[in-house]
Amino acid sequence: MLPTRFLAFTAAGMIALAAGHGFAQPTKPPATTDSLPIPPESEAMKEKRQRAHAILDALTAGDTDALRRNAEVMTLIADMRVFVAAYKTEEYRYQAQAFKHAADDLLEAAKAKNRDGAALAYSDMTRTCVKCHTHFRGVKK
Repeated sequence: MLPTRFLAFTAAGMIALAAGHGFAQPTKPPATTDSLPIPPESEAMKEKRQRAHAILDALTAGDTDALRRNAEVMTLIADMRVFVAAYKTEEYRYQAQAFKHAADDLLEAAKAKNRDGAALAYSDMTRTCVKCHTHFRGVKK
């Protein structure tokens, strides 16, 4: 009697597993900048400014770990759709791409622990910010 009952429960369990397999939740794909919600441009700009200050702090303190972490975030921000998809003018496109290249250079230098290269990339990056903001202040007037 015990072996028959055991086989019956085992068979019922196998059937339940096979039937339930189709009801499983699909796995979520990893988050990318394309799948994240688009924040308002003002919030993204605020985050850019905060990260730029953190990068300057890391450069002056010689904190290569903080420099790398903030440079990684800055490259993600540079790829955000709020900036990339919202090209307003050719000048905006140019400055956004220059910013992205400078952020990539900053990250590369940070990973290599090249503080001079990181300082130069930081300077390039902030120069693109100033040029873009100057351009748009002039356009809006």
